[in-house]
Amino acid sequence: GSLGRGALIRVNHETSGMATFVSVRGPRASGRTERHHAVRCLCIQRAPDFVPPSSHWLSLPDRGVTAPLGFLASGAAAGLRSSSDRPDLALVFCPDGAVAAAGVFTQNLVCAAPVTYSKEVLGKPGNTVSAVLINAGQANAATGSLGWQDAIDSAAELSKCLGIPADEALLQSTGVIGQRIKVEEMFGAIPKVVEDLSDTDAAAKDCATAITTTDLVYKSTAIQVEIDGRVVTLGGMCKGSGMIHPNMATMLGVVTCDVDIDNKLWQKNA
Repeated sequence: GSLGRGALIRVNHETSGMATFVSVRGPRASGRTERHHAVRCLCIQRAPDFVPPSSHWLSLPDRGVTAPLGFLASGAAAGLRSSSDRPDLALVFCPDGAVAAAGVFTQNLVCAAPVTYSKEVLGKPGNTVSAVLINAGQANAATGSLGWQDAIDSAAELSKCLGIPADEALLQSTGVIGQRIKVEEMFGAIPKVVEDLSDTDAAAKDCATAITTTDLVYKSTAIQVEIDGRVVTLGGMCKGSGMIHPNMATMLGVVTCDVDIDNKLWQKNA
């Protein structure tokens, strides 16, 4: 088959070490977007490049989730952070339509609203998604029924702006535990992150910056390998500063890939 695209997403929400692991695949993108990404944030530096574990892998310096074909990303300052003007709302989008997904979640009995919401999205037949919306500032964890409604409303607002069904969107939140998302600020900025969607490396940087919390650097990388004569690219970003244990703790991340792979194989290797 032809090369496709895929996304691999790991989310750990701030309340009780909640984790989400998602993979996505779909048809190959027809080409690159021409949109120029104008908004840049230079207030946080990039982490060192990832060193591939094998000589078969080629490191792509200064690249990220937009390196594989078929992915757009953006990051904007929505005013969700209490003490920083860094971007705090991120979006990863598959413009060619919903793609297959698989997920592995935390085993905790108590989950943040975005975890529960994403579980429900991935529990539907077909496991297809088009977008991942990520906010920093508030974890939307331990927020009860109001936080759950905020998650539903966030997906609905995103679906309206992107023109996709609400159940094709996954949600990730990171920040202060026990605080609801500042929905007014978020909803006001969703059109901005949609407008700024781009496949540029600058867009990947803004996206990776937007998901950081106490991080001293933003983490973004991409690698490439040839399989059966076809070039396969993986791009990724994550957040977390001393947040890896236990079970990735409150680390959050997204990995994208442009290989056409069976959904069950994504799930098996998640």
